[in-house]
Amino acid sequence: MPSQMTEHGYSKLNAFERCPRYYYFSHVLKLQSKKLAMAPTFGSVMHKGREEWLKNGRSLQHAVDGVKLILQQFVEEGWSNFSDPMEIEEFTNYCLRGIYEYHMQYKDDTIEYIPEGLEVDFKLPFEHSYFTGRLDGVCILNKMVWVDEFKTTGMTAARYLSNMTMDGKCTAYVWAARKAGFTNVQGVHLDVMVKKPRKTGFEFVRDILPKTDFQLEQWERATKELYRRMYWCEQEGYWPEHYHSCSNMFGSCPYMDLCRFGATEQLINAQFVRREEVKEDDD
Repeated sequence: MPSQMTEHGYSKLNAFERCPRYYYFSHVLKLQSKKLAMAPTFGSVMHKGREEWLKNGRSLQHAVDGVKLILQQFVEEGWSNFSDPMEIEEFTNYCLRGIYEYHMQYKDDTIEYIPEGLEVDFKLPFEHSYFTGRLDGVCILNKMVWVDEFKTTGMTAARYLSNMTMDGKCTAYVWAARKAGFTNVQGVHLDVMVKKPRKTGFEFVRDILPKTDFQLEQWERATKELYRRMYWCEQEGYWPEHYHSCSNMFGSCPYMDLCRFGATEQLINAQFVRREEVKEDDD
């Protein structure tokens, strides 16, 4: 059953599972709320700094250069919506402090990162479509191979690790790593950077999440079902709401008014821009 939408990353599948109508507005119509900040996120900046750090022998200077480069790109491309230069400077200094503390924490660690596994894009055939994404890395720890996942969070370390125990993306990326040729991957190595309150510093924690063959098989079966449901919605032109997703601890769905009053051009133009007009990272 061919589909017009031939590539899906984990975030797209997760959006559809959350709510098919949310997926429709976000990934079919590609609507971006005008209220959402278009400034770079701390996580995206740390990813770039860490990538340069790993690719250059744990060099602090390369990590700092990576952070400065991505921040400069965001400013030049108009992504920053900070109200004044002082906010940009504060955010820059916060990011530089973060990569410095990360370096000091792990500059002498003994984890081996496989060069061909660092920041690798994958595009794998899946249910008449493609499953796409990017591996943060592949590493060797305790003589076993793991998908490396770098995360930043404002949660406590204990709560975050608890939430990650059955994380779908972690399972998906182990599945993808095996399909991409890293057949002996055992699970996920989590590298978590916890932001402390009031920007007072950072906490660092690492953990491993072994993944069983049963978990990978179950993920594949469940995801095939998602693809089939997605295809049905495409063919029928019907994207039902999941009302339990309209509001949660993180706030209200940005598309709530479109579900309440109808997705008229007037309302769309008042509250959203088309994502084609905004540069963004892929899934």
